[in-house]
Amino acid sequence: PPVSQDLRETDVEIIQNLIRKLADDVNSTEARADLPPRLDAMPPPMPPRLPPQQFAATASSNDMAIEKSLQALRVTADSMRSASDVVFRTSVPPMSEPMPLAIAPAVAPVAPPPLPQMGPSRATQIAEAISAGRLDVMLEPILGLDDRDAHHFEVSIRLRDASGQVLDSNTRAPGLSGTGLLPLFDAARLHRTLNVAARLSERGKSGSIFSSYSAESLDSAAFLTDAAEAIHRRAPGAGQLVLTFDQNDIRGFEHPQWAALAEMRALGFWFALAGLNDFDMDFEAMASAGFVFAKLEADVFLNGLQAPSGLVPPDDVCRHLSQCGLTLIVEQIDDADKLARIFGFGVLLGQGQLFGGPRTLRQDSGPPAAGQQVA
Repeated sequence: PPVSQDLRETDVEIIQNLIRKLADDVNSTEARADLPPRLDAMPPPMPPRLPPQQFAATASSNDMAIEKSLQALRVTADSMRSASDVVFRTSVPPMSEPMPLAIAPAVAPVAPPPLPQMGPSRATQIAEAISAGRLDVMLEPILGLDDRDAHHFEVSIRLRDASGQVLDSNTRAPGLSGTGLLPLFDAARLHRTLNVAARLSERGKSGSIFSSYSAESLDSAAFLTDAAEAIHRRAPGAGQLVLTFDQNDIRGFEHPQWAALAEMRALGFWFALAGLNDFDMDFEAMASAGFVFAKLEADVFLNGLQAPSGLVPPDDVCRHLSQCGLTLIVEQIDDADKLARIFGFGVLLGQGQLFGGPRTLRQDSGPPAAGQQVA
């Protein structure tokens, strides 16, 4: 039914109860891993939400095509690794005879630059949490605003320290870039997203599975190799995965990043543009590169987006993205008034606290590390 301004609290409660039931269903799969699923307990299969021709293309790819894409991605990773070695060898000057102390120029000691406020200790905590497998897997539905049904899902990861406290794992915060942690974190995220996709597929859920990644991972030979091997083991589920990248990161993509995306697309990945803050971007080119969704926050959408020609109102945002081949998802819908206004502008998909927000899966969707206790 259409969304109205006077959305009742009981409607929201019904939606949240459905989301809780979905999370409980997914959680219970691990607890009953040795038993086949009861047919009468499984929800009816959902129709594919991506365009039929896109699903058909993914389904028709044979083993030879997958192996070809895997090899191409491995070559990309190897070339990145080789290039890094060459840069290192050529950037280090050869050793020369030491200058006699008597004529060595006096150089005043230079104090090292101050370290980022939470850099080293925070990076160490994050590295230890990833290594120990202290990751909470969160699942959030992406609902149809017209039918209030879960069309897609988003997987996010929350890290904990040794005492069980939640860590600030915002990958865009200062102190993590260049440490090598972002590709490591993304590799763990990818494996767990694949596992959640398999569990949802067992429950008859055929919607896309979103998860966010950093641009730095596309420069990582280790991450690309790991992604290729992960998909090689579970190629049939790749068509459900949507890798999300931030608009600011995408603006910095160069040829190696676009080449890596092309090879991942050939493996069956789809992509989403997130953190959309303005309209100064070639969205048709993004769609040609495999981007099928665009995500932006509710307040940003309702206020309109800046473009070189001026402010783009919400209804024009919907229309233009649709014409370019991108499906809009509005995030952070936290009250009924925003929901009614957003739906009134023609948005069909949304997520946020109004619908329950992300819920923790009680058991980790990846293999536990040695000695790790799984609740």
